[in-house]
Amino acid sequence: MISLQLSVHAVLLVDGQLVLRRPDGDLAPGVCCGDSIGLGETLPAALARILKAQLGQSCEAVKLLYVVERFLPRGGAKVHELAHYYLCERRDDDGAPLPDGMVLVNPAKVKPTQIDPAVLSEVLPADAADDFQVSPKLLVVNELPEESQAISGVYRL
Repeated sequence: MISLQLSVHAVLLVDGQLVLRRPDGDLAPGVCCGDSIGLGETLPAALARILKAQLGQSCEAVKLLYVVERFLPRGGAKVHELAHYYLCERRDDDGAPLPDGMVLVNPAKVKPTQIDPAVLSEVLPADAADDFQVSPKLLVVNELPEESQAISGVYRL
């Protein structure tokens, strides 16, 4: 049996640098700020709530960039993860420093070992250089080919 997980994340650029959160320490790949959404919550509203909690700043979703669909083992379970990635802007940018655990990465040079999911490193450099003009995109990663017929790849929506 495969369980479903729905989350929302921010592609947030500060001074041209991508903000990543390192939940498991400095050696782990960073993740875009975000988390699971609550039942009955819209994706942009959930993202605003999550970013306020994680960054201590008000942010808003500007544009849907990616839907990342992953089929993967997690622990002893099998997960179908749907994650929505929005380009976001800080509303109250007062120059306050980012909280501990946040790092800045040049989006033009992000590597698979720096970001989770690694598939983002395949699209972020070119998309950021193009100001995310060609979006949204569907990014599919299937690590459970025996459970799902999904074909890994990048697709325009």
